This record gives sequence, C-alpha cells and structure tokens, in this order.
Amino acid sequence: MRELPQPLVDLARRQAGVLSRQQLQNYGVTSEMIAARVRRGFWKEVTSRVISTNPRALTREEELWAAALHFPNSAITGAAALEVDGLKPDRLGRVDILATRGGKVSPRPNWRLHTSSRLPSSVMSGLRRTTRELSLINAVGWAVSDKQAIFYTTWAVQKKLVTLEKVADALAGMPRSTVTNRARRRLEMVRPGAMSSLEQLFINLCIEYEIPIAALQDHRQDSEGRSRYIDAVVEYEGRRVLVEIDGQGHLDAEVQLDDAFRANDVTRADEVLIRIPGIALFTDSQRFMLQLREKLGLPPWQPRLEP
Repeated sequence: MRELPQPLVDLARRQAGVLSRQQLQNYGVTSEMIAARVRRGFWKEVTSRVISTNPRALTREEELWAAALHFPNSAITGAAALEVDGLKPDRLGRVDILATRGGKVSPRPNWRLHTSSRLPSSVMSGLRRTTRELSLINAVGWAVSDKQAIFYTTWAVQKKLVTLEKVADALAGMPRSTVTNRARRRLEMVRPGAMSSLEQLFINLCIEYEIPIAALQDHRQDSEGRSRYIDAVVEYEGRRVLVEIDGQGHLDAEVQLDDAFRANDVTRADEVLIRIPGIALFTDSQRFMLQLREKLGLPPWQPRLEP
C-alpha cells in the first residue's frame, strides 16, 4: 500500500492521528485510497468528513480533534475546550462546538453545535478552541447547576488559566442572552467582595439547622505571636468545632498556605476544625451543615414543617 507523504504523517501526529478528508486530499490521498484503508481496518471513519488513522476506539483527545475538524469554520468551546488544559470531561462526554451558521447538523449525539454569524476574532492555535476566558464563560453558562459552574470557575482560577477580571472584561463585551445572563449571575457568586455577607448567611443557616454558635470571630494567638480570628465556634455538650468560611481569596496558593498553618496552629487538642467554601453556603449548604451537626454530636436533624 502506498506510503503517506511525511508532511501528512507529521500533521496526523500533531492532530492525535485524526485527519479531515480535505486534508488527506490536499496531500494526494484520494477517496478510493481512503476507502481501501478503512475497508482493510487500517483506518476508521469517525464522521463523513473525518478519518482516524487509529482503528481502535477513539480517545478523548481524538474525539476533540474530530469535532474540530468536522466543521471547517469552528472552534471547540465550553468545558471541552478547557480539557486541553487538564479539566476532566463530564460524565456525558459533551463537546460544545462554536461554528458559523449554515444549517449544519452535529453527527454525534454528545456534540452540541452552537452557530453564530461569525467566529470570535481570537481562536487558540493547535486544536481550534475559543480563548480560555470565552470557554469558561460558555462552560459556566451551559453548566447544569450552579455547583458545576462554580467548580469550573474555581478550577480555572486555581490553575491560573484565567483571572476573574479578564473573564469579566470578556463577558462585558458579549451581547446579552440566556447563556450570558446565567454566566453573569453565576460568576457574581465567586467575585471578590461578593462574599461579604457570608457570616450573616452562616448565622441564618445555623438557626435553620439548630446549631448553637458559641462565638464569632474568636480571637486566638498563633505560635508566632500573631493575632488570628476564627470565623465561628460552635459548641454542644462539651464538643467544640471551629468553622472557617473560605471566600474567593482562599483560591490563591499563598493564602492557602497561610490558612493551613493557621488552622494547624490555633486548633486546640479538644477541638475540630471544619472549612466550608463560601460558595457552598449558596449551592450545597445542607451537606456542610449536616456534617457540622454530626461533628457536634447533635441528634438527627428534622426540618421544620411550614405552617
């Protein structure tokens, strides 16, 4: 069988072994030659426009390349685009594709096609994908829940792929829509300063879950002589639990190191410390409040019935 030209071999290597029919034809590989290799099991047809030079089941990287290559004027976006930087795919393996309008239909059920009159002016090289800021905005807007959206945001910030300031700037330039409005609301939940009411929210939750608060902003002194303040101390029948509520600033690596030292240093032998992400008070409060009741040894919680 005829050998492939080296430039085409190199191109396939850069694209995880996936090539479009157009790319193959540009290097002199005819439709008949493609069909012969597929028939003999050397290659595999992924879609009508894309061929994999690996006949086995597609890896996730190969699938992303196939999605980008199937639509000539397109870019991977949303959470799938962030997978290139290390984000794990969701359970359904969704791939969001931003493409120019033209009545195109997605060939695979987990590929979600979003059409626009034109692609963004800035598209990342290699695997064609939208900028990290736009990818995150779309991931947040399309997320199935606030909890998933906040996970995407905190993951991207912790990895230093984006800053909230640049994401906000990108979002400000986008037209209002259901997706962008949802993204604005969700990103507001992790904006620095948006967590100023966390203490009051925690107090309200303690009232709801019948958790006795012994002190707020409890003053301690660490081994280096510095003043430290514990956000809350809850107590029940001799058991004491320290509660630290982590806002947006706690995503920073240096802050995390200082938090860890402080927690280890000021927690006394007869105390337990629990950290609650501030966003959890909005999105997942019951899990943490029930955990807090369990640490205190409180009896099983019975929610109050509305009159």
